[in-house]
Amino acid sequence: MATRGLKFASADHVKALNSIDIVFSRRDPKEKTIIDAWQEYLDHLNNYPKDDNDKAAQGAWNSRAENLLAVLLKSIGDRLGFEFTIVQLKRGVYYPRGHHEEILAGIALRNLVTKLSDGTWNLPLDIKSLPINQDILKLQVDVQKATLAALSGEGAMTVDVKR
Repeated sequence: MATRGLKFASADHVKALNSIDIVFSRRDPKEKTIIDAWQEYLDHLNNYPKDDNDKAAQGAWNSRAENLLAVLLKSIGDRLGFEFTIVQLKRGVYYPRGHHEEILAGIALRNLVTKLSDGTWNLPLDIKSLPINQDILKLQVDVQKATLAALSGEGAMTVDVKR
C-alpha cells in the first residue's frame, strides 16, 4: 500500500508483489481472490507492449495495470479487514511531481551512461578555441618547414651526435 504511488521505481514495491505467493495461500478460500488477482496482474506486467514508440498501446497498458493493481490491493485490504474503495486505492496517494522528475532524470542518466559505455553514443564536442603561444607556434612551423625541406632534398639538417 505504501509504495503504490511509486510502483516500479520502488524495489520495496516489487518485493511486496513478489512475496504475495508466500504470504497468501490459494488453499485458503478467503485468500484465493488475492492469488487470482495477483496472477492476472503478474501476467499483465509480463506482457508490456513491444513497441516503445506506440504511446496508445503504452497508455492502455498503464491504465489496465493501474486497474489490476487496485483490484489486487482491494482484495488484500478486504482480507486484512480494511475497507478501501477502488478510487481510494488508485487516487488516494501523494506523489510529488519532483519525485517523478527525479525518477525520470535517473533513468535518462543511466541510459546516457549505458550508451557512452557501450559505444553507441559519443559526447559531442565543439572546441571553439585553444590557448596558443605564438612563439611556440612559430617555432613548430619553422621546425616542420626545415624537416620537409631536408626530406625533399631542398634543404639540409645538421645532426650532431655526441657520446
